[in-house]
Amino acid sequence: MKLSKSYIKRYFNKDFTKMNQLCAVIDAQGFAKDSKFYPRVIAVAFPYVDKVLCWDCETGLDFHNLSSKDRITNSYIRHYTGLPFEAPEDAISHDKVSVFLGLLYDQCKYDDKIYFGIKNPQFGQLLSHLRIPTIEVECPSTSVLARYYKKERCSRHVENDEGMCSVRKVELIREYLNDKLMYNDLINRNF
Repeated sequence: MKLSKSYIKRYFNKDFTKMNQLCAVIDAQGFAKDSKFYPRVIAVAFPYVDKVLCWDCETGLDFHNLSSKDRITNSYIRHYTGLPFEAPEDAISHDKVSVFLGLLYDQCKYDDKIYFGIKNPQFGQLLSHLRIPTIEVECPSTSVLARYYKKERCSRHVENDEGMCSVRKVELIREYLNDKLMYNDLINRNF
């Protein structure tokens, strides 16, 4: 994909030092109760690897027992993402999600690659609570990235083909980061 000069000027000329310390890009989509985020899907992409891993999670929430405000919020989230509220039977249990994230981080980090790259403040709060170091990825919005990089939705989203799923989001961010790293390497070679 050829990137326009204005795109490169706007997004590629930023300091990118910390981005070289990412072990993976991670995102989650989920639902909310009392302003607390409950992951329903977690997706991870690794720099320079053309594979995304994705897991379903139980939220532990009962839609009918939520406040009317939370039912409205979660109905909107479900409509926007197309993500079903109910998890499949083989999903990670809601009481094991924190342990799973800790183990996932331990498996992903290596050498000086110690940060998860995120672009989701709610999920970032959960990771911070678990003492998992993160970096907010500085990149265009995923809707802008989707115009440059064509990626498909995952099969977990049954409706609304225009929404953004976690798999697609981490793929788009990974593609941007890979392009950015290559661009920086070329600039730093002093041709």
